[in-house]
Amino acid sequence: MSSDDDERNTMIITLFNKGLKQKEISCVLNSYGHKISERHLRRVLKLLGLKRRCPQRPFTEIHKAVESEMKQCSPEQGIRAMVKRVRDVRGVRPCYRDDVANIMRDMDASGLQRRSPGKKKIPRRNYISRGPNDTWHIDGNDKLKFFGMWIHLGIDGFSRKVLWLKVGTSNRKQNFVARYFFEAVQEQGGCPQMIRGDRGKENLVVGQMQMAFHMRDLGNQAWRCFRMGTSVHNQRAECFNSILKRTWIKKWLTTFEAMMESGILELDNPVHINCLQYSHLPLLQRDLKTEQTVWNTHDIRKQRNAPGPFGKPDLLFTSPPPVHGADPVRISRYVAPRDHMSVWNEASSNISMHSGAM
Repeated sequence: MSSDDDERNTMIITLFNKGLKQKEISCVLNSYGHKISERHLRRVLKLLGLKRRCPQRPFTEIHKAVESEMKQCSPEQGIRAMVKRVRDVRGVRPCYRDDVANIMRDMDASGLQRRSPGKKKIPRRNYISRGPNDTWHIDGNDKLKFFGMWIHLGIDGFSRKVLWLKVGTSNRKQNFVARYFFEAVQEQGGCPQMIRGDRGKENLVVGQMQMAFHMRDLGNQAWRCFRMGTSVHNQRAECFNSILKRTWIKKWLTTFEAMMESGILELDNPVHINCLQYSHLPLLQRDLKTEQTVWNTHDIRKQRNAPGPFGKPDLLFTSPPPVHGADPVRISRYVAPRDHMSVWNEASSNISMHSGAM
């Protein structure tokens, strides 16, 4: 077996363990230069012993995993989220939705009834994005600000892929958000066409960096690449923040409030806040990393009268479908990682005269 086959098989095992379907695995392999048909992919999966359907399931391990997750996670976690955590995070396979649903129905019947969708319909407006990296939405979550912790988020508007999800000790320090943005630009190999954020001063350096990256192409119009506005126009970030509030933030709020009631934690004592940050920031970052991984590999289901796109955020970001019969937008105004600092140094002298236009 050649080295290319070994690399391809390693990718197949990784993508299979992430829960991707055969058609999605074939699409990702083709985008990385490993052209393979779905028929041949089925043969490779059979040779590797990878299969999802099995009459013999580890019911005891599934029951223990669901019971443990229900104790640790937020009570607002549904069946689909529980299946992802049991199957993809804990690695219990095969794990079927019906098995998890039956266990949760026995252990938390009232919770399933409480989470069932009602008849009230929320009016929605269509969100339009031309492709991956067309618009990045950035926002901060201050639901834990009384405990000295702030969550920072960056998400792609087209694919809904979470690009960074970090917890820090400030929501006003501009270098925090700038570092998260610069690391994402280096990881993705380029910057987006536009960034959408609120009017907080923590986003000013990000706006200056974004304008500097586009200064060569747009010149005096580079300020158009960073747009500030109200939170109602920052849909993607606000939507994910609402999901995060119902899950992990609610869990940690309950934990911290219990510490306050027992007298362990005093909010007016700076030593207590510093100790809380020292002991709990790594734990929060671990949970947020898990949430980011689970979110980027979950299925966005089709909705009636919604334009889409639908699928897994990771797959939509790397292998997007055509939009309105045209090729999807990639990183058209591209800045290679090796040129980031040179572009920044070249345009930094011109930033001040354009920053007022934001």
